[in-house]
Amino acid sequence: MNELLNNIVNIVGPAAVLQGEDVTSRSDSWPPMGGCQAKAIIRPASTREVSEVLKLCHAAGQGVVTHGGLTGLVGGAHAEQDEIVLSLERMRTLEPVDTINRTITVDAGVPLQRVHEAAEGAGLLFPLDLGARGSCTIGGNIATNAGGNSVIRYGMTRDQLLGVEAVLADGTIISSLSGVIKNNTGYDLKQLFIGSEGTLGIVTRAVLRLRPLPRSSNTALVAIESFDLLGRFLADMDSALGGTLSAFEVMWNDFYRLIVGDGSKHGQPLGSDHGFYVLLESTGGHGESDKVRFEDALEEAFESELIVDAVIAQSKQQREDLRDAVRGNLFAKTLPAPAIYDAVWDTRSNVITFSALGTNAVDLFVDQFKKSFEGLRLVLIHPIARAGQVIDEALQPALTQANRSGSDAVLEQIEANQWLGTDFLLWLMHETMNAASEYAVNQPGLVVTGDSFVAYLNDRLLLAASSESGVQKVTVTGPQDHFSEVRTALQGGKEIHEAVLYMEKQEKQWKMTLKGDIFHFASFKAPAVTLEKDDITDPEMEREAVFFERMYLLEEGLQLFNSLFATFLAQRLDQGWAQKEQEIRTALSQS
Repeated sequence: MNELLNNIVNIVGPAAVLQGEDVTSRSDSWPPMGGCQAKAIIRPASTREVSEVLKLCHAAGQGVVTHGGLTGLVGGAHAEQDEIVLSLERMRTLEPVDTINRTITVDAGVPLQRVHEAAEGAGLLFPLDLGARGSCTIGGNIATNAGGNSVIRYGMTRDQLLGVEAVLADGTIISSLSGVIKNNTGYDLKQLFIGSEGTLGIVTRAVLRLRPLPRSSNTALVAIESFDLLGRFLADMDSALGGTLSAFEVMWNDFYRLIVGDGSKHGQPLGSDHGFYVLLESTGGHGESDKVRFEDALEEAFESELIVDAVIAQSKQQREDLRDAVRGNLFAKTLPAPAIYDAVWDTRSNVITFSALGTNAVDLFVDQFKKSFEGLRLVLIHPIARAGQVIDEALQPALTQANRSGSDAVLEQIEANQWLGTDFLLWLMHETMNAASEYAVNQPGLVVTGDSFVAYLNDRLLLAASSESGVQKVTVTGPQDHFSEVRTALQGGKEIHEAVLYMEKQEKQWKMTLKGDIFHFASFKAPAVTLEKDDITDPEMEREAVFFERMYLLEEGLQLFNSLFATFLAQRLDQGWAQKEQEIRTALSQS
């Protein structure tokens, strides 16, 4: 690695290679969840430097993770200790706007907001717009095919891109920087890199398509009584507005009541007794006529009984106030990363399912929640608390005694009780190998108590152990028969930290990835929904039926998992667990 880094320094210069505290002082996720663990961060300044660096890494078999603005919410920029980061933060060249062809050529490290400012300065518009516009970069927007607020009018990032320059893993430069919209000359190479998230190469430059800057904007919030009218209203408005419809955001009644509250914070634009609400926006090129057309379209919707109430913003300030009334208290905006938290809010039961180990993530979550929802109190639930919800009352003292945390703090509870997940996965693997893998439902829910189901581990297991040289990991993939590789890793002192769990009941199958150390689902796949239909089946009713059937299957799967967890805990909290664990490890050590 030292030789590789020395060669890279010769390409990009010593100031462009960060190591040690310069690396760990940075985060590689949003919200920040601890320092970056990569061995080094490389910061090239040009496509040529990116190419030369990747050539060296490719020859050395060195893993590389690309960093842009670090605003992604799915952990795609996370780097392991044996990887290096290639950051595009120094690649920020933004060429002058071509006002004739309505294009702009930029480096991949240019923030989205700078593109907006350059376009508006030339009387044009770059329509891609995200909440993270000040931090996210064009390269990241392309790599993820970002959508944004104006998809209904202008489309995804794919629709805003005319050409790209990218570097493949072996350092080959692919240049397709065409600035022509009507281009049918051979393969459209840019399409390969849009949405590829760095798997095919690193985008280094791009030609972006600009649009005319709208001269008018009309905004309204409307109320609709039934779900089946929403689609008709969208189609009618899209047609009546002649292609100027730029936003159409739908809210259910309980969501609208949640964000508007009693109206003391942002006002209450419409009454809270309607079934659905739509935030509607139209942008065009003729101020007065666009306003008349917008109002006429809403009037026609009233006459057609598609909508029952509406409020129209009469000025730019009112348009902003209207958006604030709808979005100001919005959970998805004030807490911009539910995926990184694994947070799901059931607004009917007022339960938020949340899991995270990083102190920063938890602190940010709690802080933003308090700011957004004054008067509401968070009661955090950790894995030990989850265990307490599924076991019998008689086992509660044993669970209390098994709790290794001396504090009520959630993070300490999680960190001190990682045994809960690792022991569960160890037990489940033993059961998979040596038992029928058949269990009985013992938790309340949709499935009848006493019904049988099957649960077993298969496909992928991650084992790890800490040593002086760092964390050593072993990943075992593919269908498992005798778990020979897993047993070898266990004999070497490693523990199961992550595994794929299957649960089956009759013809239905659930598949989930369980992270044992934090007792958290990295994925949860329920059975596919199949509905019988005929020529007279109503499409709207069909969509509703599919939605509720999916919810039913998810709830059923969680009931099966809780039953499996409770079965394990009944053994784990028994006085004979030490002997049982020894029997499990002895059995796993045998060939």
